[in-house]
Amino acid sequence: MKNNSNNNVKNLIKILLLVLLTFNLTACTLANKDSAKVQSKDRLIGVFVTEERIDFKKINGNEKESFSSLDELEEKRRLYVEKTLDKVDEDEWREYKYNFKGLDGSYMFVDHEEYTDEEGESYSANHFKQDKMSDTIFNAKDNNSIVLKSTLYLNTNSENKLFSFSGNPMYQDSEGNIYISSANSIAFDNDHFESDEQTAAITRSEKQEINNMGKKSTSTQDIKVQFVFKNPCQSFKVLEMDDKNQIIKINEFDIASTPENFKVPKDTAYLILEESSLNRDNKIQVKRTLLTKKDENFTLYTASKEDSICKELFVNLKWE
Repeated sequence: MKNNSNNNVKNLIKILLLVLLTFNLTACTLANKDSAKVQSKDRLIGVFVTEERIDFKKINGNEKESFSSLDELEEKRRLYVEKTLDKVDEDEWREYKYNFKGLDGSYMFVDHEEYTDEEGESYSANHFKQDKMSDTIFNAKDNNSIVLKSTLYLNTNSENKLFSFSGNPMYQDSEGNIYISSANSIAFDNDHFESDEQTAAITRSEKQEINNMGKKSTSTQDIKVQFVFKNPCQSFKVLEMDDKNQIIKINEFDIASTPENFKVPKDTAYLILEESSLNRDNKIQVKRTLLTKKDENFTLYTASKEDSICKELFVNLKWE
């Protein structure tokens, strides 16, 4: 009876947390209703997720408390990203570097660029950039409409018990300048979620009417980041199996020595991946996955106790 009572209390707490989270998401800058019509000429291009709210006053060196207009106030609540040309390849494809002025976070965005080369030929390009995001999907419907989706895997074994994130929207103005704007925060308690359980998602959809030389068109931008808890991998084994389901060889790895590539011998019919992960109670949990020649890689997620977000590791399978 005591265990049932504890489970009921735990479930009640989880429900209350989710209710509070839902209200918080409703107020979040990145939680606007679908197809919201935006009057600004600036286009939504992505999201920059931070664990702390951005101190724009500190970043912009602004100590002024009063502003002469709302436009001036809004300008001070932006962090402009410094963009520099890195290289140009033989096909005139340009690569850029982006400086976030020391701001730490996870991001994904699409930098849209139109330019003319030395011979007068016009180019249009979408530069997709992402960091610390997992399972990212980028779909460019056209030069103006984009879909961006990703997942942030949260560390169940983190010493941080209360998780807090701000989904700061990223915009690009008509001159190509990119900036990060402010957003409210969402929060949830680590203790009340299991591994592989989704907690919430930050979403935003915007729609704009574009007037180009009298020709009108519609631009839509759909952004989504979901949060999923994960037990961080500590070590793993790769079992090489023959066509009679017998073990040929057992390969053991510590997560710190994860190889970029794993060669699979000819006589191996399939593999069994055995992951050892650490839950919030510091107990090892084992998960097994079957890998066949159709699988080109597998993914592991790891983090130290100081980390809130799990790092993604890819291992390529080289079947002989």
